Amino acid sequence: MIIHSKKRSFGEACHVSLFTLGTMRATENLDKMNYLIKSAHDAGINHLETAAAYGNAEKLIGESLKELETSENIFRKEWIITTKVLPKGDFNYLKENFENSLKNLKLKKINNLAIHGINLEEHLDWVLNGEGG
Repeated sequence: MIIHSKKRSFGEACHVSLFTLGTMRATENLDKMNYLIKSAHDAGINHLETAAAYGNAEKLIGESLKELETSENIFRKEWIITTKVLPKGDFNYLKENFENSLKNLKLKKINNLAIHGINLEEHLDWVLNGEGG
């Protein structure tokens, strides 16, 4: 079933679906992640949202995309992937966390990196003026 196949521009060469598959609650096992990603793909969704803070979600996505490429011909290059870093630490902390996310996702690059949970005034200050800026 196609939910909606309409896509919007995302950067210069990408088009992203109007809907996103968030993976915060999809951390039980690889079978569940495979099912969710395949279902999203079948529905016309090509954007995955995750974060290192979601437990093993990034690792499950990395494994799932690898498996689905072989078993279902659902290719990694079809996906726009957003992951997040927490608003804390210095640049080296962020870089290390980002590199861990790439490793877990089994990717060489990410389409979109977001700051996760800017919900306090000090988080916004960190992004705009502090170590994260």
